[in-house]
Amino acid sequence: MKKITVASIVLTIGFSGVAVTSPAMAAVPSMPSTDQLFAIDCDSFAPQLWKVDATNANVTVVGTPLPERSACAGGAQYNPADGLAYFLYYSENYVTHLSTIDADTGAYTVGPALNGDTDDAWQFFITTAGDAFVTLNGSLYSIDLAKSATTLVGVLGTDDAASGYNAVDDTAYTFDASGEYYSINLSTGAATQVGTLVLAADYTCPGGSTSGLDIDSVAFDSVGNAWIQNDGCNSELLFADMTEETVAYVGQFNDINRTLYSNAPYYEFYTETLFITPGTAAPELPNTGLETNAVAGASALLLAAGLLVVVTMRRREGA
Repeated sequence: MKKITVASIVLTIGFSGVAVTSPAMAAVPSMPSTDQLFAIDCDSFAPQLWKVDATNANVTVVGTPLPERSACAGGAQYNPADGLAYFLYYSENYVTHLSTIDADTGAYTVGPALNGDTDDAWQFFITTAGDAFVTLNGSLYSIDLAKSATTLVGVLGTDDAASGYNAVDDTAYTFDASGEYYSINLSTGAATQVGTLVLAADYTCPGGSTSGLDIDSVAFDSVGNAWIQNDGCNSELLFADMTEETVAYVGQFNDINRTLYSNAPYYEFYTETLFITPGTAAPELPNTGLETNAVAGASALLLAAGLLVVVTMRRREGA
């Protein structure tokens, strides 16, 4: 693991008016222009799809706004082979389904309930070879995308607060909540520590408290950078430079148009699920089928400067 020594600079956070002292970061690129970042609701309107502005975490509704319901969404990944994102849907009756959502329209299809060695899961990812996996309570399972059948692969040996697949280096990673991250051997399930992400500085939440790392979800863009959903405040977006192992605060997930949430003054909602539709240079995944049952601020300056569902959901609010 590398140790990072950084100088200190002062940034002024626009929406809060609070001066924050932050260790300097190497120049951090923004998300590639061909990539798009999405979040799936886990508050009052799950599984509402939101498009995320990667410079400030403001979100806009994709498709027709959904009605209120007591449900949630977990780990997700986009599959360019069929143009759909696969995600874990936690229904109102606490059954976990491997499901799909259309990033263009927000239309979703609930697939079969998980079955086999586990009927529940917390994180989900697919490799470029078309192999799909879920994690739960420190164990790795393979999953059949058509039947949602799970098979135990092995024990990670670490907390799986967030797990995801980086197509750039063809490696699956799992993160603990504090920033330690591990590569996953997909044949045995064993995890090997690679390094530790370091937050540039604790940041100020909209309510005035300060927060650090409490990682819950990760998605990799088409150049291999990690975008993290963090539970430090309510639910917020962080940017991780995997080369420098540094993390920067981007912003709270806010319904900027007040389409569904009117909890002034920040219009926050909770999500624990991110995915990215990649640029054309990203590796394609093999085509897979899914037999389904249909059912109806921080500024850009910071980027530049630097159960049963209790088991699967580390936090679930407003549902």
